This record gives sequence, structure tokens and C-alpha cells, in this order.
Amino acid sequence: MKFVTRSNIEGVVSAPPSKSHSQRLLLNSMMTESEVKIKNLSDSDDSIVLINALRHWGKSIEFDSGTAIISGELNKTENVIYLGESGFCARVLPLVALCFEGKTVFIGAKSLFKRPLSDLESIAKQLNSSIDIDYERCRITSKGAAKGIEISIDGSISSQYLTGILYLFSKLHIYQTVRVKTLKSKGYIDYTLESLKSIGVNFSNEDYSKFRLLNISHNHTHEFVVEGDWSAAAFIMGLGAIASGTIKINGLNINSIQPDRAIMDLLISIGAKMRLVDGSIIIEKSELKSFDYNATNTPDLVPVLIPIALTVSGKSTIRGVERLQFKESNRLANLVNQFKRMHAEIEIVDKAIVINGGRFIGGNAQTYNDHRLAMSFAIAGAISERGVIIDDSHCVSKSYPKFWDDMKKLNLEVK
Repeated sequence: MKFVTRSNIEGVVSAPPSKSHSQRLLLNSMMTESEVKIKNLSDSDDSIVLINALRHWGKSIEFDSGTAIISGELNKTENVIYLGESGFCARVLPLVALCFEGKTVFIGAKSLFKRPLSDLESIAKQLNSSIDIDYERCRITSKGAAKGIEISIDGSISSQYLTGILYLFSKLHIYQTVRVKTLKSKGYIDYTLESLKSIGVNFSNEDYSKFRLLNISHNHTHEFVVEGDWSAAAFIMGLGAIASGTIKINGLNINSIQPDRAIMDLLISIGAKMRLVDGSIIIEKSELKSFDYNATNTPDLVPVLIPIALTVSGKSTIRGVERLQFKESNRLANLVNQFKRMHAEIEIVDKAIVINGGRFIGGNAQTYNDHRLAMSFAIAGAISERGVIIDDSHCVSKSYPKFWDDMKKLNLEVK
């Protein structure tokens, strides 16, 4: 439990390693038997799940002065692979496991199996394989190996299924078309394609509705550096824009294609005082304007945008939020209900979140073990009148293990 009160912010922090980039670089290591080195790898819970899965599949992963050194041949395992609460791993790894003959078993946390996973079964069926989901036992069983044929998938719930297919087709050299209907979070597919390109794997992309493996080159680097995480840094930037004081953030790639880099453009557009100095971002408390933002391709920014909207006089609207109900919790309902509980003027109108800002009182907030809720409530606490009490505050380890340490570096009042 944490108690966060109104704070005068000041200090310097470095953005944590990108979870999304780390996950994709780890998957890249499956494509080769050569030694791969990854610097600045994320130590988030979700990244550790993927590291352990690779070890089960025969990869040796050692760490030397902050660099992960990955080697060894990929092999099928008889061991059960634990998914924790990682939605990315639950949607990607069972598909990647179809590169093996025989059966691979995954288990995960009960909360993971409340999320939409059933598309795995229909995708595997198209590949003449099978994936069976046992929701009661929290168990997924993949039976391969996949056969190379053209398939069609629905991208409206999650782009992660497509990421899994792209890695599977790369591993098995399947030169077939993947047709995708209503793809959401397109920026994350750009990120997947760019990560694959870095190891010589090239796909065609026809308007995000048709993908096909073009070629695989073995003339590429085996050393990578993980970018700073724009999704995590968004909370720091949001805090800097709304709380008294000035924050300096190191370690972000301004030219990154991470989707949540959009937070920088949005903050500037609504009046944030922000500047770049020697590659670092400096942001200070600003008089911000209300906004109307479509979060369809950046759903992880919504928990940051609500505290920002609370400080702005007038009405702000966040659209494209329907898929938030399928996150670690029903993030859409829980964000709205918990902020209402803390006396915020917030509601869902026509499938959008509408916030009337200008004042935020605070109170008790339940995280539902959702890391982004915990970080959202922390930022809100810094501009609250009475403070915010956050239960299960440890859940930030899923994506940002050092969140509370960094908040203390910035003089956030945390008890």
C-alpha cells in the first residue's frame, strides 16, 4: 500500500528499458543458433516470463555487466512453461510453439485466463495444428507442427496474435499470406516488423490487411540495445506536466517508432513546456488545454491521460477505449469507477471517456493488480487535494519494477 500526496516535483530519472522492445529482441534470438547479445534488457515480470520460456526451449541466457548473452539451439521442451500474467506471452508463445512437433504446455495466472485468448484455437486450426485452452485449469496446450498455408485472422481484439504468427512463419520459413481484418494497435505491428527486419527477416505489408514473408537474410548483427520505454516514461512526462516543478528524463529515443511516443506530441499540442537538451527531455508544470484524443492505437496511454485531464479546466474526451476492458483487468471500467470513487467528474459517454477537469480530491484506489492503474493513481495523487491511497502498489513490477524508486527520486510524496 502507498499513500501519495500533493508534491513539488524535481529531479532526474532514466526511462526504464522498453518491455515491448525487450520481448521482441528475445523472440529474435529464437531465429538463430548464433550468440545474441542484448544490452539494457527489461527486468519486468513479463520479460522474465519470456526469458524463462526460452530457457525451457534450450536457450542458454547469461548476464554479464547488464548484457544478456543468449546462445544455443532451440528445442522442444517437456517442461510446463509458466506465463504469469503476461498477455503478450499468452498470445504469442503458444503460436510460436507450433514450430515444434508434439505438445507444449503453458500455464498461467487465473487473471490471465479472463482475457480474450480464444483466437489462438481458430488460428492453430487453420495451420493444421491445434491449441486447446482449459480455462478452469488455466492451461494452454499447443500441438504442432504448423503447416504453411494462407490464413485469415481478426485483429480487432489484439495485434499480438499477428506478432506470434509473424515469428512462427519466420521460424518455419512459411512464405504464405496472412490476411488480417480490422487490425488495432498498428504501431505495435510496425515495431514487430522493424525488429524482425533487424535480423534480416522481411515481410510485405499491404495496408495492414495482408502480410507475407518475402525473404530471410543471414547477414545481420547479433548485438542489440533495448530502447527506453515510452509507455513507462509517459507517466513521468505526465507527472512533469501537471505537478509543480521540473523533471529531466534520460534514455528515450526521440525517433522511436514505439506507439506511445505519441505522448510527447500530445503534451506539446496541449501546451506542455517541454524541451530537448543533449538528448534528454526536460518538462515542467504547464498550463494545459483540454483535449480530444483517439487512443485506438495507443491504449496504454489512457491511464496517463486521465490524471492530465483532471488538471485541465473544461471537458476532455478520450476515444477508442473499448479494448481497455481486455487488459490485466477491465481497465476501462476500473479506471472510471475508481476515479469516480475519488470524486473525479468522469464517465463513459458513447464509448468514450469524458472528464470534466479542474479539481481532483483523491481518496482510496483499488488497482485490481493492474500495473497501469497503480501508476495512474500515483500520478493523480501528486495533484490531489487529500492524497491517494493505493492498494497492491507492488503490481507495477509487471512493466516498471523501479517505478516507486524513480518516484522517490523525483520527490513524489510517498508513504
